[in-house]
Amino acid sequence: MMRNNKKLLLIIPLICIAAGLAYYFLYWCKTPLYAVNEVRTAVQQHNVEKFEKHVDLHSVLDKAFEDVIVAESKINNDAVTANPFALGILHMLKPAVIELMVDEARTAVAGTSKDETDNNAKKESAASTVPRRNPVTDAMRSNIEKKLNIDQLKIYDIVLESTNKNNAVVALQLHHKSLNKDFSLKLKMTVNDQGNWQIKEITNLEEFLVQLDAAQKAAQATQDKPTLEKLHSSLSVTDQKLTIKTENDKHILSALITVKNTTNKNINRIYYDIEVFDSNNNIIYSYPEHFNGILPPGNEQILNNHKILNKSLPADNTLMSLDFNKLNWKIQPTFISFDDGEVLEYSHY
Repeated sequence: MMRNNKKLLLIIPLICIAAGLAYYFLYWCKTPLYAVNEVRTAVQQHNVEKFEKHVDLHSVLDKAFEDVIVAESKINNDAVTANPFALGILHMLKPAVIELMVDEARTAVAGTSKDETDNNAKKESAASTVPRRNPVTDAMRSNIEKKLNIDQLKIYDIVLESTNKNNAVVALQLHHKSLNKDFSLKLKMTVNDQGNWQIKEITNLEEFLVQLDAAQKAAQATQDKPTLEKLHSSLSVTDQKLTIKTENDKHILSALITVKNTTNKNINRIYYDIEVFDSNNNIIYSYPEHFNGILPPGNEQILNNHKILNKSLPADNTLMSLDFNKLNWKIQPTFISFDDGEVLEYSHY
C-alpha cells in the first residue's frame, strides 16, 4: 500500500506537466499574444514563412500608407487630403510603393544584406524590360520608413487590450531610445482561414506619427536653442513687409525685409526661412530664401524676394485667402557664414 502511494505521488508531477503542456498547446498557442511573440521569434530566426503566418503585410502596409499621408498632412499643416489631384497621384503610386515595401519587409526578416538585395535588384532589372525600382516609389517608401524610426524603438511590453472570438487588439509598449519617451502602437488582429491569429493593421499609426514628430521637434528645439539664439543675435530685422501682387494672372508673394549685421565681423552668406503663422501660432506656410554677398558689421541689407504662387497647391491657395493686414509672419535664419570661416547652422536647415 505504501509503495502504491509513492508511485501515485511520482505520477502527480507528470500529470501537472502534461496538463501544463496541454494548456500551452490548446490555449496559449491559439492566443493573439502568442502570435505576436511568434512574429518576434520569426524576425530573430529570419523565418519569413513564420512571419507572414502571423502578419498580413499587404493589409498592414495598405492602411499604413493612408495613415502616413494623413499624418504628414497634419504635421505639415497642409490640406493634401482635401486635394483630389494630389490624392489621385498618391493613390496611383500606392500599389507600387506597397509592393516595394512588402518585398523589403521580407528581405529584412530574411536577414538579407543590403549588398545582396541591390545585386538581386540589378539582376532582376537586367533580366526585364521594366525597371524593378523607380525613384518616386523609393522616395515614398524611404519617407514612410523614416517616419516610423524603427531603429530607435524598443518593445518593452506586449498587452492584450481586448479580445473576442475572432478579433483582438494588442498594444505594443515602445520606448524611444534617443527621446527617452514611451509610446504605444495598437495592433488589430483577426483569425484567418487557417485558424491563425494575424496582425491586420496598426490602428493608431497616424496618432503615433504625429506624437512622435511633436516629441522629436521638442527635443530638437531644446538641442538647437543655443544655435538659434546665436543666429537671431547675429542678425536683427529692422523692417519687414509681406504682400501678394497679381501680375498677368500670376499671384506673386513678395517679401521685403531689412536686416542688420549685429556682429563684429563680415557676414558673407545667409539662408533663412520665411514662416507664416495662423492665429494659434502654428506654421501654415514656409519657404526658403538666401543672400550671398558681403554684409559688414553694423550695416543693413534689404532682402527682396518673390515667389509665384500656384492655386492648385493647397498651401498656396490657403495663403492667398488670408488677410495680410492681420498676418503673423517672420524670417527664421537657418545658416550664417562669416569671412573668418565661422558658421552658424540650425540643424533643421
